[in-house]
Amino acid sequence: MGGSASLVALPGRFDWFADTVSRKLMASAFIPQTVSGFHAEGTLLDLGGAQLSRFAYSPLRSRRTWRLIRPGGPGGSRWDW
Repeated sequence: MGGSASLVALPGRFDWFADTVSRKLMASAFIPQTVSGFHAEGTLLDLGGAQLSRFAYSPLRSRRTWRLIRPGGPGGSRWDW
């Protein structure tokens, strides 16, 4: 699976990127250095027991808070291991 922000209208490119990465790769909070001209593209390859991903994007800041990592609260987890 792959995608490019260039297929999304400019005002929605950053939101598309943030939503795609958070849903497909890992929940994260992103802050772009600039939303005007934001560009991103990525590819995900499902290998069964593992997933390979490649992303290229305009400069931004990313963070993963405890709430994003464990949205189920204490003792809960995003993943059932």
